Amino acid sequence: MGIFGKWVTAITAIIFSAGLWLALTLKQEYKTTILIPFELRNIPSKLSLAKPTPNNIYLSVKGTGWDLLFLQLAQGVAYRVDASSLSGKYTFNTENNYFHYIRISQDLNLISISPKKITIILEDKISKKVPIILLSHIEYKNGFNKIGGALISPDSVELSGASSIINIITSWQTEFVTANNIKSDIKLNAKLSDTLSFSISKNINNVTASWRVESTADKFYENVPIAFEDFPNDYFIRTIPSSVNISVRGASEIIAKLTHKDINAVVNYRNIIFDTTGKVSPKIILPADVELLKLTPNNIQYFRRKNK
Repeated sequence: MGIFGKWVTAITAIIFSAGLWLALTLKQEYKTTILIPFELRNIPSKLSLAKPTPNNIYLSVKGTGWDLLFLQLAQGVAYRVDASSLSGKYTFNTENNYFHYIRISQDLNLISISPKKITIILEDKISKKVPIILLSHIEYKNGFNKIGGALISPDSVELSGASSIINIITSWQTEFVTANNIKSDIKLNAKLSDTLSFSISKNINNVTASWRVESTADKFYENVPIAFEDFPNDYFIRTIPSSVNISVRGASEIIAKLTHKDINAVVNYRNIIFDTTGKVSPKIILPADVELLKLTPNNIQYFRRKNK
């Protein structure tokens, strides 16, 4: 016998020995835990889940290595519950009559199932249309900014699900979208959030969000009068000076239309009550997408006395 023949004989012996060892090993009994899906099927069309059920169930089983191997390789093994005749609240023990819900070899011995109890709550299904809230973070290139808010299309979504859930929903969010270094009009696709998917279905899954973008401009405003907020009527208040100067920045189209009437400098009574320095900084209230660059003076003196 040549060298090649000896190698063939040796490899054949190794394979035969390994196969024999594997066959003997798989005949022995073992314990193992496997994860299988939990499936709730045939929910009546007029009902919907009001509470999530487990996605998976843990099975602890005992059997020969062969049986356990076939179980691991089997396709479509799941814990299936037919909900066609269910309504309201239904709690059941997963180990009772488990063979009605799981198709596994009768040669396997079930040791335990986790969770031991599952509660199914079905309620009337209702529908409702709610506005869409866009979650986004857009960074603009230096010297550019948006004009107004995002235009969302469509701007609402119809939700269907369990009445106790639908009744408390007032809006629906998108997933977070981002964009950087933007210097021109932008349009993004945003996916609607998948939360509460165990119960709620949506008539749409995506929206389009668009922004108008323009180069920015700066503008200076003099003598913006200081107003007082939440002051009691029996007090007299005066600030020195009585007005402030501000510099602002925003999209050119917005800044071009901005007037003194759109800008408010406000001192709140609480700020004076808790002040110990004799000076306060007015709060500047600006339209959306207008940025305060500079406030002069930043702090103002005030005089307060109670009316006689």
